[in-house]
Amino acid sequence: MVKTTTAKASTAKKASTTATATVAPITMPNMVYQWAKDGLFFAQLMGFANKHCGGNLSNLIITPNSNINLNNPTQLYPATYKNGAQPNYTKNNGYMLAMFATGCPLVQCNVANALLPYHLNHSAYAKLGKINLLQWHANGNPTSNNLMHIVHGQRVGGHTNHAWRVIGQALNGTTGANGAGKYPCITVSVAPTVK
Repeated sequence: MVKTTTAKASTAKKASTTATATVAPITMPNMVYQWAKDGLFFAQLMGFANKHCGGNLSNLIITPNSNINLNNPTQLYPATYKNGAQPNYTKNNGYMLAMFATGCPLVQCNVANALLPYHLNHSAYAKLGKINLLQWHANGNPTSNNLMHIVHGQRVGGHTNHAWRVIGQALNGTTGANGAGKYPCITVSVAPTVK
């Protein structure tokens, strides 16, 4: 007669593992973007927004890449940008580029009694005028990296329109075709609060 033994079930508790998944932001891909005309880049931007955030540009943020150097106010952008020539960061395209790096100032609004993104129609504009963005950042003042806050705020620097092409140029890392797409200076992505 053969004796049969039955193995006892293990009473040891299985180790539970809880992993926290970090979801990568949805960003505009690294490629060569339209850079010469506002409308051409705007069409690319809206295509991305329509696909990933319901077409609402206020759901997008701009983040400076590591090749932007806020410690060097005379050359924020790498020498490869604009084929080596540095813009004037106090006006027009240069002001917008500086705002990509620092964010749009959030300034106390007398009407709403709250910090709001700075722009030409802000209640404090008559008093503050054109804010020195690099000084604002150096002083640790609050800013917003919301794309639409930046697009409206950069008009303080002199642009009379939204200057969409400048976003395409910064995504390319240059203002022309030479080297476009090789040295992206900013990232445009869906804000992490958008589901």
